[in-house]
Amino acid sequence: MATARDAAPLTELAWDLLNYHAGLTPEGTVPLQTYGEFEAVWAPYLHDFLLEPDSEAMVAELNGRLVGYSLLALRDRPPIFVGPPDVIIAELLVAPEHRRAGIGAALMAAAYEWGRKRGAGYARLHVYEANADAMGFYEHEGFIPHERVLLKRIDGGDGDG
Repeated sequence: MATARDAAPLTELAWDLLNYHAGLTPEGTVPLQTYGEFEAVWAPYLHDFLLEPDSEAMVAELNGRLVGYSLLALRDRPPIFVGPPDVIIAELLVAPEHRRAGIGAALMAAAYEWGRKRGAGYARLHVYEANADAMGFYEHEGFIPHERVLLKRIDGGDGDG
């Protein structure tokens, strides 16, 4: 579980995630130019996320350094669907230099356990199709395609998104 002392290193990892996603899907990423700009919008987001009931931040540390995190939320299924709630893995990041060392798998195992303790029946996440490494990781974790998320820009901006 994350603590207040994890806020700064978690924010640094989240900045790395934003920049990575900006390269994959620039149409869906806020164009923040500096770390200061990012920190100004990220800190309130993280604060508000963690104030939500049934939300949690998990961290992975190695030699006293934060090297990964996940943001989790428990969400009920709409009443037209049968079954227990889902644990949503809203974000997962392992620092690039520590990938393929079991840290992501450990964060996922912690997410599953967190969800099970709260009655979740499934883990659910979104992943960019262009992110081949993440797709492979999640498939290795046992995730299967379940639904397709489609995106269309409607606000008059350039591109179809």
